[in-house]
Amino acid sequence: AGFCLGFNKWELAIKRLVERLSLAGLSALFQQNPWAPQRLAGFAGKTFCFTLIDAPAGLPEEFSMRIARDGYFEHWSSKDYDLSLNLVFDPALIAQFAQQGPNALLPRLKVEGDVMLAAAIGEVFRDLHWDFVGPISHYTGPVIAHRLDLHLQRCASSLKRYVVASAWARREPSTASQETRPGPSM
Repeated sequence: AGFCLGFNKWELAIKRLVERLSLAGLSALFQQNPWAPQRLAGFAGKTFCFTLIDAPAGLPEEFSMRIARDGYFEHWSSKDYDLSLNLVFDPALIAQFAQQGPNALLPRLKVEGDVMLAAAIGEVFRDLHWDFVGPISHYTGPVIAHRLDLHLQRCASSLKRYVVASAWARREPSTASQETRPGPSM
């Protein structure tokens, strides 16, 4: 029983860390896109929860946030939300997301609550742009940052092609277990 309690503490700590990193990443993204928090500042005090149903192990099932006065997101721990966004995890969704981006989620996303808040959050996430080179160049210099960005783009492109072509992501049966030699002739 002690092992299970220790494991549960670690699992909770990891999930909290992922939440903090997610909020920090969103803050950095909003700093690069100053229009985004300005767009959401009118919804200050509104809360929402994103629930990933059947999430892979290690990922938080739930992200709860509140919109601060400056339009940035902050942690929210109450179970009372203005907006609830629920998505059932499906491996095929990874390939669709790789091909279509966030628009792949929309048909599968169950939205309950404040429709205006949902529309504003959707618009913001649709139009966010991440500048990788700027923040990294402070540490590496512009030449290395641009080269690293180019390599990451190539890796992302290769990964995207792999995921799109992957039988795992499309949930097709694997051909590895199927016999490929011809049957007996008659």
